[in-house]
Order: sequence, then C-alpha cells, then structure tokens
Amino acid sequence: MSGLSENSTHVAFVLETLAAERDGHILKTAAGELRDLLTPHAAGSTVHYLSPEHSHVSI
Repeated sequence: MSGLSENSTHVAFVLETLAAERDGHILKTAAGELRDLLTPHAAGSTVHYLSPEHSHVSI
C-alpha cells in the first residue's frame, strides 16, 4: 500500500460515529466540510452514508 501524495488519483476518507442518533449531525457537518476542502482539488467527489439499513456502497 502506498501513501497519499499529490499524484494520488483515488482517495477514500472514512468518518465514523458510534452514536449516530446523537452525533449524526456532527458527522454530516464534518463530511460536508471535508468535501468542501477537497472539491477545488478533485475531478469529482462523492459522499456515502452507511447505516444498518444501508450497509453497502459501490465505489
């Protein structure tokens, strides 16, 4: 596994909370802020939210 560099083309960030009902809004805010920081430097970005009801995502 190689490290992250300015030449990286596919990067995944995982943000997690163990108390989604209590802290879910904080997680969504953090994901939005991270996306806002990355968008000017990326050809595209996608945010996926996983839950027990939606536990899989295709990337």
